[in-house]
Amino acid sequence: MTAKKTVSVVILTRNTPLILLKKCIDSVKSQTYPALEILLMDANDPSSTYKEAIQSDTELQNGLIYLEHPDHNECIHAVNEATAQATGHFLVLITSQDIMPKERIECCMDFFEKNPSCNVLATNVAIQQNTISENDDLSLTSAKLSYVSQLIFCRYCFDMVSGFDAGLVAHADEDFIFKLYQNNTISHINTEQTTIYCNSDHSLTDSDKRCAIGYRQLLVKYAVYLQKRTDLKKDLLFSIANSYRQEHFYLRYLQFYWKAKLTKRKKERS
Repeated sequence: MTAKKTVSVVILTRNTPLILLKKCIDSVKSQTYPALEILLMDANDPSSTYKEAIQSDTELQNGLIYLEHPDHNECIHAVNEATAQATGHFLVLITSQDIMPKERIECCMDFFEKNPSCNVLATNVAIQQNTISENDDLSLTSAKLSYVSQLIFCRYCFDMVSGFDAGLVAHADEDFIFKLYQNNTISHINTEQTTIYCNSDHSLTDSDKRCAIGYRQLLVKYAVYLQKRTDLKKDLLFSIANSYRQEHFYLRYLQFYWKAKLTKRKKERS
């Protein structure tokens, strides 16, 4: 019987209430796929009540590798550090507010086995509207790849793109997805058993202005690639415009809104 390839699941937690963190960890521990390595990267401030709650709960830490990242607000460094310590053939990177159906990883690994040329797989995502603490919370399901949590991929793919770019002001997740697009063909699986549930809040602290600047960094960084992918370029421009609108920078909003509209028209004429 062929041995199962190990899947490393890296969970990043920061400012997440313990009840939500436990739901996430339980959804990973209950996976039907047997060959799992679970790493919990605690990126909470050293003096926070969140870190104190995790460290005082010995049952929560059973069956996983507990890691700490001491640098304040450096979550990207934390993910890269945790991934460097992962030993699995495949990687799953999720936040502490995500929940997976128990068959998700097994279904994905079956797909990889049946499609040996595939090295990156994306699943659907269901965005929670309020809080994942409510079982009857309504959600919006989408096949569009927007979150790193939707991915499961070979370890060498992560190494090939050098992980997450900690030099970006914001949107390191989107940057990582762009890098994967450039270097791999991303397959997609659409089943109820593989759909991951993500909280739409994610405890974000970035201002909309920082978000706009982060998107603009991606626009420059991938200028050549986006000449071929005008659909992605259009999405980026609209994201920049909406971020500026939230901060009441209306001239900047109009500037990027019309750039996005013109990009759309250019694609339609081609």
